[in-house]
Amino acid sequence: MNEYDFQLHLVLSTIARGAHRLEEIARECGGLYPLELRVLLDDLVKQGQVRLSKKGYHLTLFNKVGAGFAQSGILSDHLPILPEPHPHDCDWRFDPATSQYLARIILQESSPSGVVLLLGAPSVFIEMACSRNVPHTILLDWSSELTDYMIRFFLPDTFRLVNHDLLSGSLWQSHWPVDVVLCDPPWYPEHYAAFLTQAAYTARVGAAVIVSLLPLNTRPDAVADRWQIFENAQQLGLHLQTIEPGAIRYQTPIFESASLHATDFDLKSDWRSSDIAIFRKTSEPSRDVVEKLLAATATTDKQEWAEVLLGRYKIKLRGPFNDYLESPTLISIEKGDILPTVSRRYPGRKLIDLWLWDNRVFAAKGKAAFLAALYTLAGRPRSHLSSSISDANHNRALDILSQVIGPSDYPMKMSDAKSAMIAH
Repeated sequence: MNEYDFQLHLVLSTIARGAHRLEEIARECGGLYPLELRVLLDDLVKQGQVRLSKKGYHLTLFNKVGAGFAQSGILSDHLPILPEPHPHDCDWRFDPATSQYLARIILQESSPSGVVLLLGAPSVFIEMACSRNVPHTILLDWSSELTDYMIRFFLPDTFRLVNHDLLSGSLWQSHWPVDVVLCDPPWYPEHYAAFLTQAAYTARVGAAVIVSLLPLNTRPDAVADRWQIFENAQQLGLHLQTIEPGAIRYQTPIFESASLHATDFDLKSDWRSSDIAIFRKTSEPSRDVVEKLLAATATTDKQEWAEVLLGRYKIKLRGPFNDYLESPTLISIEKGDILPTVSRRYPGRKLIDLWLWDNRVFAAKGKAAFLAALYTLAGRPRSHLSSSISDANHNRALDILSQVIGPSDYPMKMSDAKSAMIAH
């Protein structure tokens, strides 16, 4: 990246973080002279990447109609609206300005004939699909529910969805060397190690690896975690090129709003942010380093969680599911049935059996019946579940879920579900 491109990149990042007037952008641009800054802003306006209004400079929304990027702001009806994030997945999504900004960086670092790998960034995958002449783009995600949901929609021929758990202790094998990797892991050391190992293993020498980096005040040991991330990256042959503090903004998901509201704390706008770290791959990692990190990141929690997507809403149920004869019952474990935090350090998480997308939680008995009922509501066959689940327990589970979930856009309504059960 030459000096001019770097300065454009810096200005776009500053606008994405919320600076809109010339003096605000100048304060955040690290000493860039105002006259030079105005020239850069004029160039960005001419290129269509920034628009100027009475309220200042703003990033332009894009769609894939027209030559290259075309100004729009309306997502194509053929592209998926992502399912709501679930708290157990530690899933926070980029806001639209951040998704656009990251897509711009990716396109600057690649070519139409190149390959881009996205690790845990479905919103950027969709943003990339809204442009023309984009590289071959691959989204790697551990959730089969998400990839199965997205594959039903129209996507460009050069786009691919891959279901792979990066904490499984194994690496996904690419058929092509990758030019750019974007990593957006949950903010925990084992996730960063797994994502960086996959990135270093797949990327060609010279490739850019873009990482969302947890802020310094995330938790008491965040500074030590960041140093560990940098050390792992160096061992993997990834050289730190630049850090942009606060360049990434996240939308506040329903589950986090619910937890804040449950503690009498309401935020009216998105507040969460992180830094961008851009690495350059300078050498191939040794086999010993890769195997060591994989062994350290492989999950040790073998507790089974089943996840079911009802429309755009994910529900999780903790196993095991061998209580076929037990009558289904939900047990309240939190005040108002809302988990009061999104932190995985919260001890109350150990009691959760049924976990909804909006952070409502319950302990449960008769889990096999609940799982069969969830499959029925999702329009799935339940042939692999034991036939020992009685019609009475199945219908009771459906009745309980109807009270908990309420009206939704899942494929099969409660009355239809019971009719299907009788026919079965």
